[in-house]
Amino acid sequence: RTTFGTPAGDGACVRRAGAAASWRLGRRSGMRRGGAADGGQHSNARALLFGFVALVLLVALAVLPVKQYLRAALEFTAALPPLEASLVFIVAYVAAVVTLLPAMFLSVAAGFMFAGPLAVLNTTIGATAGSAAAFWLGQHALRGVAQRLVAQWPLFGAVNEALARQSFKLIVLLRISPLTPYNVMNYAMALTRVDIGTFTAASGVGMLPQTLALVYIGGAAKSLAEVFDDDKRGGGG
Repeated sequence: RTTFGTPAGDGACVRRAGAAASWRLGRRSGMRRGGAADGGQHSNARALLFGFVALVLLVALAVLPVKQYLRAALEFTAALPPLEASLVFIVAYVAAVVTLLPAMFLSVAAGFMFAGPLAVLNTTIGATAGSAAAFWLGQHALRGVAQRLVAQWPLFGAVNEALARQSFKLIVLLRISPLTPYNVMNYAMALTRVDIGTFTAASGVGMLPQTLALVYIGGAAKSLAEVFDDDKRGGGG
């Protein structure tokens, strides 16, 4: 018997409609949870890969004669024409920053290898490009880790919010401070809401004073070495 239009029939229709809506909502929620789980697995895989690469690099630094390699590379670069030497130096600087090598020594070496303005230019380009590359790698490899940190550590969320409001100023100040680890900061900032453009520009500005100082040290060391060489030649004559 047809019951549409009666209270009993209306109630049955409402119950059936509610059950269908609940089933659809449950299915969508399950799909979202499944997608979130897949995203979390991919993030974990990227983080594990990043950690493995970092571990391999640390072992290589401990086992291989890195200092000898760097010295040979610098001597080879210094013997090249200025343009080629600049390109090789910039690429080496980027690689050093990404692999967490002490790039400060390359800044000093620039003052020893190049004339003053060219040394500053090459070091600035290498340091800024290296910072941007490390930031990009950290941002993509550790995105899932960043989201979990923000959710589980309220202080990190507060720092993240502060950087989002005054990111350029704070990054410049952190770069100027000699207490801030240069290479580590590149990856740490990738865990915040700072965009890569702001990070790169602020890093270039903030690193300039330190770049000038380190290049000056390298140039002064070169001048002293030349003076001692002249004295030795004069004494030998």
